[in-house]
Amino acid sequence: MVMQKGLTADEVVTLVQQYLRKERQSWRPCKYSAQGDEILSAQRNQAVKWLTVINRCLRFNPETLFLAVTLLDDFLRLVRARPKYLKCIAISCFYLASKIVEEDEMVPHIKDLITNSNCNFSVSEIMRMEAIILKKLNWNLCRTTALDFLHCFHALLVLNRSLLLPDQSAAQLEALGPLLETKLHICLSQPELLATRPSVVD
Repeated sequence: MVMQKGLTADEVVTLVQQYLRKERQSWRPCKYSAQGDEILSAQRNQAVKWLTVINRCLRFNPETLFLAVTLLDDFLRLVRARPKYLKCIAISCFYLASKIVEEDEMVPHIKDLITNSNCNFSVSEIMRMEAIILKKLNWNLCRTTALDFLHCFHALLVLNRSLLLPDQSAAQLEALGPLLETKLHICLSQPELLATRPSVVD
């Protein structure tokens, strides 16, 4: 979720506690095969890179991408899918995530999303896949991501600068946020981190 601005340190701590509760309820380690006829880790990583490009082209919030990848991994942990369906699953997760994170007017019509993403699936196929994903995930799409925790930890660092990093200026700590976010983006395509809780990745 996009983090609110102007929160106090106590409010951020409460938010972290909420995220940790969600993490305990829904997070499970995800493992992809290195070979075989199921979706491989390399194929999953290519799908993540593809979604990253789409997210950038649409100028969506990074939270949309992180939620989409989380939904993708959670779904593929529950379902044995064939590689030919991976792009359909990925774009469906992305579309679901965009409807949760983005403002309504920013979310393109599904037909436009198909065109802009060069996705070779029909509207009906993606809508059918959306329904399957929702059912498998019990309609629970509000998952906690590593980016949620990063925003909280960075906010706490800025709010408690005088105690934690007194030698750093507020401007220096503010500038650290985008840098950490960029590094976290790289982690999205690191399969070894799929067995790591989002709260620990940061």
